[in-house]
Amino acid sequence: MNKIFINKKGFATYVGVLIPFGSYYENSKFKGVAHFIEHMMFKATKNRTKKEINNTIYAVGGDLNAYTCEEQTFYHAIVANQYKIWQSM
Repeated sequence: MNKIFINKKGFATYVGVLIPFGSYYENSKFKGVAHFIEHMMFKATKNRTKKEINNTIYAVGGDLNAYTCEEQTFYHAIVANQYKIWQSM
């Protein structure tokens, strides 16, 4: 897995995870599994509910989202730098 880190001054922090898997790599028996997994990633964790995860991000004006296309699935979040929520996640 490749990592890209760009250290720039600014007002927001953007975090993204790119997974090289999408519909192109699915056979007919498993069509849609990448998109299904994308949606499942936003459901909950062992320690936090879906609502808690969303509220943590949205309470500070942030955004949490993802997309799946033919060759990749991408998860991303953005939050204003004035908030230090990353330490609590």
